[in-house]
Amino acid sequence: MLADLLTGSFIIENIFQIPGIGVFLVNSSMNRDYTWSSAFAALRHPARRFELLVDFAYTLLIPREL
Repeated sequence: MLADLLTGSFIIENIFQIPGIGVFLVNSSMNRDYTWSSAFAALRHPARRFELLVDFAYTLLIPREL
């Protein structure tokens, strides 16, 4: 998931010349600054967990037959 976020945002930021999180993550990994990459992953993880809980709740509340 982190790789998808990293590559997607990095490509868009380079195409449109927008400074953003993708460039910072690539620069931190190139400079071997693992603290920044770990902090970003730790902050992003709860948001992904919340999205997963919402998906499960949605399937329980609105069941669909296949």
